Amino acid sequence: MQQVETLAAELYNSATTNEQRAEVERQLSVFSTDPAMLEQSRMILDQSSQPFALHLAASSLQKLMTGHWGRFTAQQRSDLRSHVLNLLAQRGPQLQVFVNVALVSLMARITKLGWFDPTLPCFSEMGQPSPCLCCPGIIALSTVSIKNSSNCSHE
Repeated sequence: MQQVETLAAELYNSATTNEQRAEVERQLSVFSTDPAMLEQSRMILDQSSQPFALHLAASSLQKLMTGHWGRFTAQQRSDLRSHVLNLLAQRGPQLQVFVNVALVSLMARITKLGWFDPTLPCFSEMGQPSPCLCCPGIIALSTVSIKNSSNCSHE
């Protein structure tokens, strides 16, 4: 975990040279290209307190969901969406804004990709939400709506 946190900090550090950044990107690319890295990325979200590592995990998961949607089971998709929603509710107020944006984008992407998937439960089937889950849920729904609207206007 510490190595990933260090590499993520190097990736986003403005003092890193282009050559160093390219090498770090190469080393971290496995998180966004290999579906087997789902659990490792979730572990980073759960255990890391480093904002750059959290952002890396959330953005890598979004790329995984986008590129490999069919390789994940409905249970994995649903669990990840619920996990991110709970993470936002529990730790969102303490996280950096850019981390929250990445987490909301991930949750919105899962929701959007699963919109017509009958195996992915909708939010109303996830049980009675607590008040602290409502705000991230509304933000995610708004994000999905805005992205769907912008996609329709460009068609």
